[in-house]
Amino acid sequence: MKIVTVSGGVDSMVLLDMCVKKFGRDNVVVAHFDHCTRPSSETDRMFVQKFCLDRGIKCESKRTKREMSEHLPEKEARNMRYNFFAQVREKYGANEIWVAHHLDDLVESVAINLLRGTGWRGLSVMNSSGVKRPLIDGEFGRVYDKRDILKYAADNGVCYRQDPTNTEDIYLRNRVRRVTFELPREVKDELWVLRSKQCKLRVEVAEAVDTVIGLLVGNGEWREVEGTLAVPRGVFGEMDDAVAMEVIEVLVKERLGAKCTRPQLRDFLGAIREYAPGKVFNLPRGKLVRMGREFFVI
Repeated sequence: MKIVTVSGGVDSMVLLDMCVKKFGRDNVVVAHFDHCTRPSSETDRMFVQKFCLDRGIKCESKRTKREMSEHLPEKEARNMRYNFFAQVREKYGANEIWVAHHLDDLVESVAINLLRGTGWRGLSVMNSSGVKRPLIDGEFGRVYDKRDILKYAADNGVCYRQDPTNTEDIYLRNRVRRVTFELPREVKDELWVLRSKQCKLRVEVAEAVDTVIGLLVGNGEWREVEGTLAVPRGVFGEMDDAVAMEVIEVLVKERLGAKCTRPQLRDFLGAIREYAPGKVFNLPRGKLVRMGREFFVI
């Protein structure tokens, strides 16, 4: 069973058309989430529901219980809809959630990440576990960009809704989108290859960091004390900077639930190596790390 997320826009409607033709409508479930952030969102929901009803396609939809005027941060909105998609996946016993991200989306995400200074991980985008991106992964014989999708919709008579906010300049992604759409296809393909390599590298880095942490814990160099972890400062003095920052990033994320930028990780590493005992280093989300003479506590 394929759980296909459908907003009603051209990308997701094209993906739905492809899935129905390849797997049959009985093997497809549409998942639609309405954030209620704009007046036309209810019309989008009704469009998707009617489209599925008329064609005998199973459809699961949900609306948020919020006022239209409430501001909804992008991260919060994403978490809400993906939590719903995961519930639909579990209900039907599917392994993956299928989304309609395409090559232009990938290019946009890389560009935005680099603008925000997220470091090398900003190149390994759209690589979440349990989420399949068939238009990027070549499930339908090729990698699709926006021009391909618009052509497919025209050639196959795919009907869809247009999101009016896609043209508003207040959104960074919309401003970036105008540039990426005009990029030569060969440039996009080169970035796709680079992203594939970075995704593989990210797995290798994670495995290497786990090995380093495992060795340190196994040797008893890191100590659990009343719910906190005492980490030896000297270990990081001997590590290569790049390796040390990877280890620190895992520690901060797993122990404190915080996420650091590369500059913040670099500053934290400097604090571990140079701060005098008793000084405190401030991490995102109000998290504090106290430096001892030989250990810091996280």
